[in-house]
Amino acid sequence: MSSWNRRVEAAARVRDASDLDGINDRLDALGIPTGVHPDDAVTLSALLRLAEHRTEPFSTTMVARIAGSEPTDERQLRVTVVGDDNGASALIDDLDHQRDIDPVTGLGGRASACDVLDRALRETANEQCVAVYNIDVDRFKFVNDQHGFDAGDDALRQIATYLEAELRTDDVISRFGGNGFVVVCPNIPDVDQAMALAERFRAAPSRAPAASWLHDLTLSVGVAVTTPTSPARDRSAERLLSHATTALHHAKAQGRDRCERFTHTIRATTERRLTLNERLRTALDNDSFRVDYEPVVDLAGHRVVGCEVSVRLGDDEPSHLDVRELLAATDDLALVSQVEEAVVQRAAGEIHDLHQAEDTLLQLALNISEERLADSRFPLTLARSLHAAGLPAEHIHLELPAAVLTQHGPSIRLVTQLRALGVHIAIDDVHDTAPLGLLDPTLVDVVKLDRRLVQGIHGAHGYRRVQMITETLREQGVAVCALGVETESDLAAVIAAGCTYAQGGLIAPPTDIAGLAAIVAS
Repeated sequence: MSSWNRRVEAAARVRDASDLDGINDRLDALGIPTGVHPDDAVTLSALLRLAEHRTEPFSTTMVARIAGSEPTDERQLRVTVVGDDNGASALIDDLDHQRDIDPVTGLGGRASACDVLDRALRETANEQCVAVYNIDVDRFKFVNDQHGFDAGDDALRQIATYLEAELRTDDVISRFGGNGFVVVCPNIPDVDQAMALAERFRAAPSRAPAASWLHDLTLSVGVAVTTPTSPARDRSAERLLSHATTALHHAKAQGRDRCERFTHTIRATTERRLTLNERLRTALDNDSFRVDYEPVVDLAGHRVVGCEVSVRLGDDEPSHLDVRELLAATDDLALVSQVEEAVVQRAAGEIHDLHQAEDTLLQLALNISEERLADSRFPLTLARSLHAAGLPAEHIHLELPAAVLTQHGPSIRLVTQLRALGVHIAIDDVHDTAPLGLLDPTLVDVVKLDRRLVQGIHGAHGYRRVQMITETLREQGVAVCALGVETESDLAAVIAAGCTYAQGGLIAPPTDIAGLAAIVAS
């Protein structure tokens, strides 16, 4: 029989004869909470007796149950009984409390946040508000990928410290999810002050030293505020936390690094986003999404030389989406990446087949998200898709936002790898000259002018602006494509301003591969 079993057996022998009141008095004197289950109290008492007056140090640990006001409120303590010839004592750990403590930051977890919020809703004065903030580190996966998990954990600890510096006396912060925090703020005077506090939370990383990479992190903040006039159904902890989470998703969808307060309009938008997620999954599962192509014309040769890909989720879907628009409509990056890969495979295969039939190999323009460029596997994934379709990489134009090439880091390295494959790089939707001065022309083949520039080209100022951009880029060996060419006067103006290519409704709207083949043939 083990020593532990002997101790339990000894406790059992004295259980019936024990004086529970006397036992509980002794446990209370040792600092053990009241309400210990009778069986556990007797066992603890027996272990304390065994530990007393030992000639050699004694130590053993057991788990004791503590009853609550309701059966579901029972919690557990880990009690370590120690003793020597000087007597016995007990060391206590609250296991339920430990389970809700985040090991990285030391903050409470979800259960802690719910308890704090319940108390705030009960105790906040009737004329005051309670605000809940769901705060998330933007693109935190890339922090772990670029700097390692230890650095990621350190970043979370630092951000927790910066957020705590913004708290008022009664505010409480908890760790929520993989890279998020929840702050509960009772007794907020009004919504405006709640939002002002949200902005301070959002700016918390600016507390990092300027030389630290933490200074470049951004936070998105979802805010839910219950006011004195809020309906009773919105004055529950779970409802407020849900509203704050909904507002956070909306902040992410609006571009990140911003604060959004929950409204029922936002809830409707989020529900549409969830519907889109479901439709995307269905389209992937059933292979029912449709790939369309918008022709690109060489203005000097008056012929179709390429096409830009867009997606419809079915033949009955009227609007086209590119990958970045999908990301704006849904924050499910993994889902969008799957759609992106499926679109590349479908489009590359159809363009290859068109070349076989028409003996014309078009340049295929694909919109790529900044998030995808942070995935070090992307060049290999793209190369495999193109190889499977039989389409040379030299006939691919990847369209990127200008911000990707005006910053340092892994995106630049991936662009360099993609160019080594033979892929061409286009900068999409340029509407200002500012980022052009920061671009490395050796990494860029084409710049696409935003349709707003084309719409404004008929005035002297607008024309001169487009002309200055085209002259600067062409001197650097970079071609210019005008987007949104809708009329003959638009076409004449972009030709006069020096654009190389054009696309838009006048050339042809997006069409399926059969329509594209007909346009190429004509």
